[in-house]
Amino acid sequence: MKKIFLLIIFALIVLSFKKSYAQDNLTFTVNEVTFNMIFVEGGTFVMGCTPEQGNCRPGERPTHKVTLSDFYMGEFQVTQELWRVVMGTSIQEQSAMWFTTAFKKLEIELDTKTFQDFSKVSDVSTVRWPPFIYSEDYLEFLNGVGAHIPMYFINYSECERFCDRLNQLLANQLPEGYKFRIPTEAQWEYAARSGKMSKGFRYSGSDIIDEVAWYSANSNDIAHEVGSKIKNELGIYDMSGNVWEWCRDIYDEHYYSHSPLVNPKGAERGKRYSIRIPYVLRGGSWDYGEYGCRIATRHKDIPTARTKSYGFRIVLEPPSKLSGSGFFGYTGSFSTSRLASGKNLTFKVNDQKLEMVFVQGGDFEMGCASENRNCDSIEKPAHPVSLSNYYLGKYEIPQKLWLDVMGTTIHQQRNLSNPNWGIYGEGEQFPMYYVSYEECIAFCERLNKMLYSQLPEGYVFTIPTEAQSTSITLKNRFDNTE
Repeated sequence: MKKIFLLIIFALIVLSFKKSYAQDNLTFTVNEVTFNMIFVEGGTFVMGCTPEQGNCRPGERPTHKVTLSDFYMGEFQVTQELWRVVMGTSIQEQSAMWFTTAFKKLEIELDTKTFQDFSKVSDVSTVRWPPFIYSEDYLEFLNGVGAHIPMYFINYSECERFCDRLNQLLANQLPEGYKFRIPTEAQWEYAARSGKMSKGFRYSGSDIIDEVAWYSANSNDIAHEVGSKIKNELGIYDMSGNVWEWCRDIYDEHYYSHSPLVNPKGAERGKRYSIRIPYVLRGGSWDYGEYGCRIATRHKDIPTARTKSYGFRIVLEPPSKLSGSGFFGYTGSFSTSRLASGKNLTFKVNDQKLEMVFVQGGDFEMGCASENRNCDSIEKPAHPVSLSNYYLGKYEIPQKLWLDVMGTTIHQQRNLSNPNWGIYGEGEQFPMYYVSYEECIAFCERLNKMLYSQLPEGYVFTIPTEAQSTSITLKNRFDNTE
């Protein structure tokens, strides 16, 4: 029997935040070097080896739906100039770590440290570098030198330290609670696919690799200046090719089989950091073929590995818990002169009306009464329940409202579930189905963001309790009797 998820709807709880920000791109300056962060609106996408990606490798399957919150992604890979002003080392000095034993003791020490203490390891500023690395002959040994060429010869461990230092240096410029991080693998792939603006390309921004990527066939064996190929639909450059990009996730070939549906963070790290556990790299590089530059390609290496083609880019994330389920990026204050009352409420979403019916709280008997002989075992025993006032959606969520809020049609939702399943009713005012619980949570969060100026003070949309019924509800957190 086909499994069809109907969207049944939601209740409101209080959220309050101290500082607002617009959903625009952000620009930061650190030690006179400026860089841009591109806003990526969260949403639901299919992650893994989708049909346009061609032949799949085992670690790229199965394809699966993932829902992500809003975040910001670096417009470019971290450049040599940005790395130098944050970390204090040049490409020559980073390369020296690759072939000398100057840091061998340091990297053995890392294996005994907890992950939380990892950013406190030794400072490289006191190292005496070999003089020959600054010679002209040595520059020819390197695979690209310049302020706007991506940094390479950097390992995962150093990327964590980079983010830690950048957060300290830019503490007075960051929106409240936001932090720079290495992207998760899901954030990376969603941005590479251009999020809600995706046109379904094989590479990030095009089906023609030479338009968007520096790879083995066109790179002349060097990394190139960031932004010298065309950007993807979001305005992000070089997510295919140039240098591999470290991701925050521990690599697990079978992770896609059991990945969380909302904001996945990768396989479990365990309690201790280890140099033997591989991390994910994405995007391909100047010394890889076109297959490695596909959006779905996954690569891995141990976190202390540094090579001539390993780099990274950064994300900027909101606080990890803006609500019980992770609010989608909105940090404004829910304030309005509109007051909740015993009257029904009507909200406007684009050209759609959303009607909420006032339900006066009270006492009732929940479950299947014992005198009814047709009770299922899970419906018993009947029991008294007291509920506070709330608002219930007059209708189930129609397909047009879902499209306006989430951006997907009934056919797209069906294809995300199983393309072989049927369509059992289609039209603007037909109820939406083929939606999961996690997507209903995401719908509520997006609706809160869209309608925050219309909401009564202290109210937000969320999924109802079972007692409140199976439709949208509006609930005041301050009255918590249930």
